[in-house]
Amino acid sequence: MADLASLSIHLPEADCLLVVPPAARLNWPSLGVHQLQACAREAGFEVAILYLNVLYGALVGAKPYEAISIAPTDWLLGERLFARVAFGAPPLGFASDRFLAVVAAANEVWTGTVTQERPSEHTREEEGEPRILREDLLAWEAHAFALVEWVAPRIAERHYPVVGATSHFDQTAASLAVLSRVKALQPQTRLIMGGANCEAEMAMGIHSLSSDLDHVFSGESEETFVRFLRDVRAGRDPGPPIIQGAPCTDLDALPTPRFEEYFAQVGSQPALADSELWVEYETSRGCWWGQKHHCTFCGFNALGMDFREKSADRVLEQLGEILASAPTRRIQMTDNIMPYRFHQTLIPRIPQEIGEVRIWYEMKANLSLSQVKNLGDTGEMTIQAGIEALDTELTRLTRKGILARQNVALLRYARIVGMKVQWNLLWGLPGDTEQPYRRTLDLLPKLRHLGPPYMLTHLILDRYSPYQLEPDTFGITDLQPLDCYADAFPSHADLERLAYHFQGTYQSGSHDALPLMAAINQEIERWHLAWRGDPRKWPTLMVSRAGPGRYVLVDTRGLGKAPTLYLNDAQARAVLVGGPRERVGAAEWAIENTYAADLDGWCAPLAVAPYALLTDFEARSADAVEAGRHIQVISL
Repeated sequence: MADLASLSIHLPEADCLLVVPPAARLNWPSLGVHQLQACAREAGFEVAILYLNVLYGALVGAKPYEAISIAPTDWLLGERLFARVAFGAPPLGFASDRFLAVVAAANEVWTGTVTQERPSEHTREEEGEPRILREDLLAWEAHAFALVEWVAPRIAERHYPVVGATSHFDQTAASLAVLSRVKALQPQTRLIMGGANCEAEMAMGIHSLSSDLDHVFSGESEETFVRFLRDVRAGRDPGPPIIQGAPCTDLDALPTPRFEEYFAQVGSQPALADSELWVEYETSRGCWWGQKHHCTFCGFNALGMDFREKSADRVLEQLGEILASAPTRRIQMTDNIMPYRFHQTLIPRIPQEIGEVRIWYEMKANLSLSQVKNLGDTGEMTIQAGIEALDTELTRLTRKGILARQNVALLRYARIVGMKVQWNLLWGLPGDTEQPYRRTLDLLPKLRHLGPPYMLTHLILDRYSPYQLEPDTFGITDLQPLDCYADAFPSHADLERLAYHFQGTYQSGSHDALPLMAAINQEIERWHLAWRGDPRKWPTLMVSRAGPGRYVLVDTRGLGKAPTLYLNDAQARAVLVGGPRERVGAAEWAIENTYAADLDGWCAPLAVAPYALLTDFEARSADAVEAGRHIQVISL
């Protein structure tokens, strides 16, 4: 931790200063502000960037800041910490006593009780995760107040014509706190805001918060931001308070963002010296799946779902430029979904043309073994694959266009090639029933050799999701912003337009089966415990070749089965390839012994094997064509 006197800050001359506020993650830069900076520079303007989140992280410490940035969604912790300095609220918001009671409950170790008011994500205590105490929160809030009071005069004395801030999730109060303080010191400064919280009608919600805000940028703003700077320089009126952007149709034409300022600012804070740094990059915008079937819970892309992608050549060119000047080989892709053709046009070229990198990417789970192998060959790949359920009845409710056996197949393939998959299990879906969760509970112990989900998490109704846009379709009534918004924002705020997260009343079978939800959560906890420590001791269900037509299966999942078993070719085929249940000779044996599962009418294999062995089995399987259907998008 640092103190204000030890903080270093560099504010160069520029036509505009853009501020990245808390609680943006410390580990990577804001791609949005650097993309705007690159567009402005190409047009002859200089845009400086100040990472206020880095300064705040240096004050509170890297680990506490991480706890702030990943706090439960309905805490709105980032907003609460800056509510006093932004809106004159009491410390921690307008209902701090109620909030502190929620925090106290969250600090209790999981006891097996699930309620709608206390989703499991609030009560899980991961190994190494610190509890958040009342005194911590008050200290962090005091640091927030002091930081704004310290930094605003330093910004104001630079006399920037324009000062702006970005807002994504819970960054609004921090942004407005700094901007309003600058305006009080330099009234002629033009103040702007943009970012995900300013999409469509949310821009009007943001504008309702403060009369100090001159303009709010809504939507993709590469063109409108440059036009705005031209108007300001020429002394022209930049237009209405809400400046509406338009989707960029040629992503290849965008200039390459540069992140030197971010790395310099992080590097100047000794308290953050051990941070694992990444660069952010985008290869596409919109969602190619959402254009066909908008996932019911997804609020990303606001009203701009149209999918656009960069060419593989442009991606490789820009990544080469960015990595050449970055002190890291880690790349955080911001895409909502990876372009599917990149499996052929981009991913195989990365090892040869970029070298070994560590990549985080969102993509659809309908991947083949060879596609997963190619992803793994890029270096250390982590994917967020949109696995929210392990039962097809639930995946159909979410319009994911995926089957349960496809999700399980991806987890198997990832374990085989050593690739990480981030995923969660959702509960509390409108119209769900108890039965698919019972089937899920039965399946979970059988998957203990595969990468576990992060948590069981209750659905939140997000703005721009079908649940929020067409609630009547899903039987949702009394839709309104989460209560925490009224706690964090002043009474004059237009919360109906400002809020991103909502709550509502609807029928859900899982709400009537809380002991079952608790049992699922406990099984996930046991899964996590099994995966802690030495990877060589993680559970396994592995098939290896033991001789011509003979195979050995090693099972350490702890399900009471023999730890070692010899298989014939038909048995190995059932536990590695599977197929329609009635067409797999050893299906009943494999399912009864938990080496496969009955999913979607299939004998869905659960075992893993060396890549070459499984490739050989899939290639020569009599059901190879049917088995390959898991790489196809399932029509709804």
